[in-house]
Amino acid sequence: MALTKKLLMDQFEMTDHGPISVYLNVEYHLNLAEQTLICTQCGYIKEILHSFNMSNCKPISTPMEHDLQLIRL
Repeated sequence: MALTKKLLMDQFEMTDHGPISVYLNVEYHLNLAEQTLICTQCGYIKEILHSFNMSNCKPISTPMEHDLQLIRL
């Protein structure tokens, strides 16, 4: 990982701000101990709902399985 970062920094003007937490309005929560990565747009969705005066709208269930476990092949 450090080598990849160094090679990128040698080729492009960039800075290292540490682990990613938000990028393109997606929030990332990495737990190395549990080997999980959670990606969410809850904050962005709340901001959009607020801008359209829909902060009190009723949520519906998501079309994805709730406890879906993805594995690396």
